[in-house]
Amino acid sequence: MKLRVLFLISDQILMAVIIFSTILCQPALAQEEAFDLLLDGFDENTKISGDSLLDGFDDPGATENEKAGDTLSRDRAPEQQVFFLTGHIKTAGYCHFSHDAPVRQGTNWQGVSSLETELLLEFEIKPTDKWNIFNWSVFATGLGGYDFIYTLKGRQNYTDQVLDNYETKAELRELYLRASPVKQLDIKTGRQIVVWGTSDYVRVVDILNPLDLRNPGTTDIEDLRLPVTMSKIDYYQGPFNLSCIMIHEVRFNEPPAYGSVFYPSSQAPAREEILDSDLKNSQFALALTGRFSGWDLGLYWADIYYPDTYIESVSDGGTLVPVQKHDRVNMFGVSSTLAKGNWILKTESALWEQLRYTNTPNDQFSRLDVMAGFEYSGFTDTRITLELVNQHLFNYNSELKNTPDGINENQLQSVLCIEKDFIHEALTLTFLVMGYGEKWQDGSYQRISAEYDIADSITAKAGVVFYQSGNLPMFNDIGGNDQVFLELKFSF
Repeated sequence: MKLRVLFLISDQILMAVIIFSTILCQPALAQEEAFDLLLDGFDENTKISGDSLLDGFDDPGATENEKAGDTLSRDRAPEQQVFFLTGHIKTAGYCHFSHDAPVRQGTNWQGVSSLETELLLEFEIKPTDKWNIFNWSVFATGLGGYDFIYTLKGRQNYTDQVLDNYETKAELRELYLRASPVKQLDIKTGRQIVVWGTSDYVRVVDILNPLDLRNPGTTDIEDLRLPVTMSKIDYYQGPFNLSCIMIHEVRFNEPPAYGSVFYPSSQAPAREEILDSDLKNSQFALALTGRFSGWDLGLYWADIYYPDTYIESVSDGGTLVPVQKHDRVNMFGVSSTLAKGNWILKTESALWEQLRYTNTPNDQFSRLDVMAGFEYSGFTDTRITLELVNQHLFNYNSELKNTPDGINENQLQSVLCIEKDFIHEALTLTFLVMGYGEKWQDGSYQRISAEYDIADSITAKAGVVFYQSGNLPMFNDIGGNDQVFLELKFSF
């Protein structure tokens, strides 16, 4: 059998050589005639199929079932991926370079102040069509890291609060189950991040997730949000989306720890009241949003614990001690954006009720926050964003201006950010300035940074932050904390 195949193949090769030689030697011969002559050699008696050519290479030990299985494997569609694992490894260093070394509780923060490495893992389960009842999926993220600077400089030189908050991190961040039992209904329950409103750099109606404020000025708000356990039901009808939210976990902002370079006082903070994450302390929120051609509108309501604290003296064994407390408040908000050419105009407002402060323990206040801003992209590879917020406190009491409240009747916050892309968007330069007060007399900072995509999965970022002290408590003594930072991130 093999000899017959070889003779037939050699016969056709010889025929092809003779014909192509004829074509080369006789240019006047029509190409169609040459191909006809070539095909004449393959008459019906000499046709050999691909299977015939491979007959001599059959596995003598292969069973009929194995051969059938090979055929099925060739016809089978590729298996659907169920598990997805992504994440990044990041290392970062921070160095304070101000002339006057910032000293907090005996700690000298001059020079290199952080050398941290972190690992973030994102895990997602998307079941196959066979098991995907109600279109469900599971998403989880975990974060772990260690800052080597405390070992290198000596852990004994830092407060216990600093070591607890900065040296190590190990947290299960997001973990939620998502399902869609019907086309117009989505359900998500678990630890998650929910963003309200349209602003990018300030918070007006975006209040559901607390923020990590331990190292201010180096990161945008999108990377500062902390996940919270909640259940959310979304109903969609045309351009409208109605969200009903029940927040199960009581979690607040993470401020700079006592003894850290950004902690604004030499005195330790009062003990903070711990609220149990139980049914009694559940928080609630509603949002109705509509997206239309060129504009959108959102209405919001929330019954939550206020993220900032007030101090109240409570009895502890017959002795009055100060305790930080969070009061239950209501928020009513509205947001809107309008897109016109290269412009995006945006506005937000929020009315807070039942606010309580330390210096006026028997009074409750209402406050109106109003934001207006724009984003302009008319210049090549450039984005310019401006956001202005004013907080107005009704029935203002002059006692609120004193320590520890430091509250003004009107508090203005302004943010300007300019971003410019270079080298086909591989390099992004950013200039951001944030200030409080009409003349930034209440505190401000400026950040200049560059982010470069070295490769598809490797990114480097470097920058510098300048701080100016001001009248607000969090800016009391921040002016000596100017710093440079460098990050290198590998994503997978």
